[in-house]
Amino acid sequence: MRGDKAYIKARVKKNREGCWIWQSYLGGGGYGACCRRGVRMPAHRLAYMAWKGPIPKGKQVHHICHKAVVCTAVPCIHRRCCNPAHLKAVTPKENVRAGNQPLGGWVGPHAKRTRCPQGHPYDGGNANGRRICHRCQAASAKKHRRRKGVRPRTRAGHGTRACYRRGCRRPECVRANTLYARGRVTRQK
Repeated sequence: MRGDKAYIKARVKKNREGCWIWQSYLGGGGYGACCRRGVRMPAHRLAYMAWKGPIPKGKQVHHICHKAVVCTAVPCIHRRCCNPAHLKAVTPKENVRAGNQPLGGWVGPHAKRTRCPQGHPYDGGNANGRRICHRCQAASAKKHRRRKGVRPRTRAGHGTRACYRRGCRRPECVRANTLYARGRVTRQK
């Protein structure tokens, strides 16, 4: 790890904000990139591991010096920052909410929303992974079925062949089940 610290310090330039700006190779998205021990990785991840230890499982390294409101340039200069004081391990969700995406992306602003366009809250039981409101989705499906003339799917009712296969013992089904068993009814009602 001590060799990693010297490697990073030799390739950064400090700016007035306290950021250590990576001066060597830049990888995808404008992040500093390096190759250590035969592995290519972002420079800020190497800096985090050199000064703070391993990155916790399920976490990403976030630049706390980055301000989405101020950083409008693409790529943002803070992506090259390797100052360990400016790096923090966060969940992917926190990382997306805190930043802006390349080319003015859309993920950050949408991730901050708590309600659908109709005002229903996005909560664990109301929104799926694609941020679609279950209430609105059900209403849309109902409208589509009504427009197309499709009846909603229902479970086979009592007195039908499916009821007979299940061995239903309800009084109203006993006669129908007897007829099915004797082969007198060949078509489903």
